[in-house]
Amino acid sequence: MPKLSEATLLQLIANGETNIVELKRASPRPTEMAERLCGMANAQGGIIIVGVEDADLKIIGIPHDRVALTTDVILRAARQIEPKLLLNPPEPEIYEVDGKRLIVATVPRYMERLGSGIRLMLSETRRLGLPVPQFR
Repeated sequence: MPKLSEATLLQLIANGETNIVELKRASPRPTEMAERLCGMANAQGGIIIVGVEDADLKIIGIPHDRVALTTDVILRAARQIEPKLLLNPPEPEIYEVDGKRLIVATVPRYMERLGSGIRLMLSETRRLGLPVPQFR
């Protein structure tokens, strides 16, 4: 996926959270982030934007000393999912808007890439890929 323009990024934020856009003030724990990534991948894919207050859509940014940690949490979360979730691009992107850093992770729709009838699943103790009929 090509890098988002600033105008596109601002429009996604202005539209608020949707089925394909999730706004986060800060990165949650890797397990919670894995749940978000997994849900998006199992649905239609989407974008997670970290550094935005979801209640009022205010851009608060990620402090410079938290950028690497936030990126690492997203990557660790993606590795917790089985089969392995590959972001597109493979690493979260860092954007700067009005002098504030945002981190954007783009999650592809998983079924398109696998084409094997496998859906992603997380359980409390382990993560499993199950054939779609087992979800019924």
